[in-house]
Amino acid sequence: MSLLTSSLRTDRRTFIKHFALSTAASAWAGMPWTARLLADVGPSGEPLGRIVIKLSDYPALALQFGSVRFRFVGLDGGTFPFALNREDDDTFHAVDTRCTHQGCMVEAFDRVPFAMVCYCHYSEYNLRGEVQAGPAGNALARYHVEYDGVDKVTVFIPGLDMSIRSVTVQERTASSVRLQLVFPTIAYGRYRVLFRQNLEDDPVGVFFASTPTGAATLSEIETDGLPRSVYVDCSFPKGFFSIALIVEEG
Repeated sequence: MSLLTSSLRTDRRTFIKHFALSTAASAWAGMPWTARLLADVGPSGEPLGRIVIKLSDYPALALQFGSVRFRFVGLDGGTFPFALNREDDDTFHAVDTRCTHQGCMVEAFDRVPFAMVCYCHYSEYNLRGEVQAGPAGNALARYHVEYDGVDKVTVFIPGLDMSIRSVTVQERTASSVRLQLVFPTIAYGRYRVLFRQNLEDDPVGVFFASTPTGAATLSEIETDGLPRSVYVDCSFPKGFFSIALIVEEG
């Protein structure tokens, strides 16, 4: 990813939108599947963080017993890995993927061996997160789920300090991930894209493209008041992007 070399800490700016890099994994039709995700995030303001997932973005979730493991990074840097499991047309279960034996990460549910498996010590859990084999003595923690009956599942996670309004699967190349950042604008506004691997880091300017296949050579862009997309290349496994409105001094 190309970064701007000049310091941005003395600039006045208004942050209008934040995005977090995330990951998803499943075993679908006998084949491992992974994806990079871009989550539109903001402070939750509620006791429970919300994550809205569009089922049609994940092939495994179109099927009975389909399962996808999601791994999000909260605004405080904590990780919240959970699996969303589909039992039937209208029944979904969201379970924490920290094994209750020694805290390893449990895989997404797989039809063979018809379990969620922790490969550290081979504990097995069913779709609901209940123990069915191995040394684990307690079920996985479960999260409340709401299904709209069409294409969206909302997962409510205690302790998650942010609301994830939408999650989009992003295209991937062999060496990087080209991410599409979509944000609202004002007429004649000028915007920059900033990046931090961790929120305690200083934000650094990022070069970007104005088209899906264009070269990432722009450091700022002027807009017309309509929603805008820009495209950045990033090979980091996690991090936070912010859209900044440039405000002139004086």
